[in-house]
Amino acid sequence: MQLSSILTFTVALLAGHALANPELQKRTTCQACSVGGIEGGAACCSAHCIYQGNIHGGHCDDDDYCICN
Repeated sequence: MQLSSILTFTVALLAGHALANPELQKRTTCQACSVGGIEGGAACCSAHCIYQGNIHGGHCDDDDYCICN
């Protein structure tokens, strides 16, 4: 997959999270970014937390919930 496709997908995902239910956001951020064998959940979770104003980012826990640090 090309880098531009990945970046476009990530931007669309984060934009969609701005309108989504907060509980749904915590789960889908970790799951949706882990696609095709690429474990991108932690990166998307961290970007999601930074987008919400938490400068320390975040990580995915064992249940695939995004935890902002």
